[in-house]
Amino acid sequence: GDAWNEDIEAAWQVLWDNACAKMMESIRLGEEHGSVVEDIWQKLTSKIEAKNIAEDLGSHIVRYLRKAHPDLITPWTEAFAEWDELHRKRRKKEDQEKSSAKKDMALAQDVVEPGKLD
Repeated sequence: GDAWNEDIEAAWQVLWDNACAKMMESIRLGEEHGSVVEDIWQKLTSKIEAKNIAEDLGSHIVRYLRKAHPDLITPWTEAFAEWDELHRKRRKKEDQEKSSAKKDMALAQDVVEPGKLD
């Protein structure tokens, strides 16, 4: 637009370069440490009988952070709760639509085609 100029272009280039550098570093760290984390996770899940180990672990981390750093975790938990509520509503609507479609399919299969009487 009209507001675009060389300074803005340079700032966007710096932002882009920084984002790419961070992504490349994250990829490098993932490649370097990923197998160790996967091994630890496999050992943990083999020793603990929990259906939702990730959720349980996450819940413990959130509880700890809520006590240790409430200024950090409170906004996150509020945002997550909003997202979770929207996600649940979306899933409920999708489930209702699937159920309705299945009922429609069942009704369509029950209709006798014209000229064919059994």
